[in-house]
Amino acid sequence: MAKNANGHLKKGLGTLRPVRLDQQPDWGLSQEDIEGTLVGRRGPALLFGTFPPSRVLADLEARGALDILRRRGYRDFEFRSEGEDAFENRIRLYGFHLEAEEPALLMDVRTHRGELAGTSVCLGKEVFVRSLIWEWLSFQDPLAGFPPGLEALPGQDHPGLGIFRVAVDLMLDYVEEMDLDALVGLPQYFHNAILYSSQFRFFKPELEGEFCGLRRDLLGGGLARASRALAEGRVEESKTHRRVTWQAAEQVYPIRGDIQAHFQHPTYAAEVDRALKENRFRLLEG
Repeated sequence: MAKNANGHLKKGLGTLRPVRLDQQPDWGLSQEDIEGTLVGRRGPALLFGTFPPSRVLADLEARGALDILRRRGYRDFEFRSEGEDAFENRIRLYGFHLEAEEPALLMDVRTHRGELAGTSVCLGKEVFVRSLIWEWLSFQDPLAGFPPGLEALPGQDHPGLGIFRVAVDLMLDYVEEMDLDALVGLPQYFHNAILYSSQFRFFKPELEGEFCGLRRDLLGGGLARASRALAEGRVEESKTHRRVTWQAAEQVYPIRGDIQAHFQHPTYAAEVDRALKENRFRLLEG
């Protein structure tokens, strides 16, 4: 299972590449953890393979997220882990609702932990990044529908829960506690990258500059419209007339080491600014 998941992950990574995603000897894992991975035993329900459900629920409570869910009618929250081992982690938050017979899936997080490598044009060398790779993150209210006038975002089946930013800020705090250099996201849609962009930046500065240009030129028509147009290939770069379709790329939350130096280097800011000025985008009606 982990092998197949890693193959899927490698297809999603473009600029950075996996160096080690399995059987790393120095992640602070016990022999029991390693043996559990090798024989495929399911471990405890730990967020990111590290944080117990009791702490996560207490922290969500302290930040007001569970009260928001209670106002939507949910109660008796429960974390479940499904198919994770010491390096691959998928954990889901369920809540019970009086209008549903079965517990409702409210939060779905899928991550890998490993080392990535990539060439930094800013530092002029190969960098190796101990990372938590954030493959998938979903917060939706499965019992709610979209009100009239509210358009669904691409990939969205139900409206959000109103706890996205609180939960992401909490998860970033957790990552700060882990012995990692960065959190690496793979935004599948433009709107995902927009939501992450206050803390995350694309590893390649030219991609960050292009993303800033898309944000500048397309958001006037609304986020859902822009994200859908990019998913469908209905955006054009005005000067070259090239069609632009959204492609997932590594968006990074740097913590320490070379990866942080990469983003702080003057060359990064200069290349972002250059790409931003060179590109102008417009939405094509479809």
